[in-house]
Amino acid sequence: MWEFFDYVFLSKGTSARVAKKTGAKKENVEAIKEQFEYWYPCDQRHTAIAHISNHLSFYIFAHTAIFNKKFWPKAITVNELLISEGTKMSKSKGNVITLDDIRKNYSADLYRMYSVATADFASVLDFRKADVENSRKSLNKLYAVLETAIEASKKQNGESRDTALTKWIISKFESCVKQCSESLEKFELRNYAQTAVFAMLNDWEYFLKRATEAEKATASKHIAAKWTLLLTPLIPHSCEELNEKLGSKTYASLSHWPKVEEKLINREAEEREDYIKSVVEDVRKIKEMVQRKNVKVTKCKLIVASDVKWREMFAALKKKTLEAATATIASESMKKHLERHFYALQEKKVKKADEFTALEEAKQFLEKDLTLLITIEHEEESSHEKKGRAVPLRPSVVLE
Repeated sequence: MWEFFDYVFLSKGTSARVAKKTGAKKENVEAIKEQFEYWYPCDQRHTAIAHISNHLSFYIFAHTAIFNKKFWPKAITVNELLISEGTKMSKSKGNVITLDDIRKNYSADLYRMYSVATADFASVLDFRKADVENSRKSLNKLYAVLETAIEASKKQNGESRDTALTKWIISKFESCVKQCSESLEKFELRNYAQTAVFAMLNDWEYFLKRATEAEKATASKHIAAKWTLLLTPLIPHSCEELNEKLGSKTYASLSHWPKVEEKLINREAEEREDYIKSVVEDVRKIKEMVQRKNVKVTKCKLIVASDVKWREMFAALKKKTLEAATATIASESMKKHLERHFYALQEKKVKKADEFTALEEAKQFLEKDLTLLITIEHEEESSHEKKGRAVPLRPSVVLE
């Protein structure tokens, strides 16, 4: 029988000789060899870190000793342990989670998304049922959002709207594709999942609150199909269904990975809308704090930082140390701002923004989303006692 294994695994001898020796049909022997050569080459072997000293070592020894180089594993990756509800899995404790449990209670897609988004290779994954159920809600939301985006992408009667808002969300998406591609290349799977699911979902939901129907259709036409393909390694079964809804005749899993369209990454558009988004978040937090004290608020005054403070900040960012940067700053609010964000601002290479115009153009959205009457002022022209709190990209927020 050694002739059979030599032929199939090592390409020694002929199918005719093996058929004669074994009594098998020549075409069956050839089919077995063809199946082995197609399925066996291993791109990546993945297991737990505890197996390095035994299974993985002998895995390498055996392959280099027996097989031709084309059958050697191309990569080996390892992860830390998987525990359950804070303790090591053990049959005696009854907390073992089997693959059959996953199939019956959760589904492959849910488990893949939960495990990948929760821990990276170097971290211990603590399987907690409550957290899995939260991931189920996120997966259901993501699926519903993509279904709606697919429907919007098919609208033919909607006017195409290439606006500052659509440029922002398309730029954010292309930046997302770029970041996800880089994360996967580095095996940073958690970063990929966090970006492709949660960060993008957060941006998209914000966009939907801001956008007109025409803007939604415009953005969906660009994003729906590519987002589906971006998520396919993570939630393949869901994405195959979504891919069919898109009208595709091929499997999502067999499609090309989405390419980054660098020309659509618009840093200026991203920074402008990210600024509006951050203002909304700041005002909402302050409003909630005030309301917890049983104080009713109906108005919000946003006071944007003066040109003097912008110049001070740029001069400070040219310094090599935080101490040198704050030494010449007179304003206490600017000093605190730099103490918190000096190195981040240096790395980001922030540019001067027209905060007043950006807020004025978003005023209608701000009033609707925050349910407050909005007033916007320049620090230089404001008479309010709290105007000095304004710093670049963080306006002073006054609630009344």
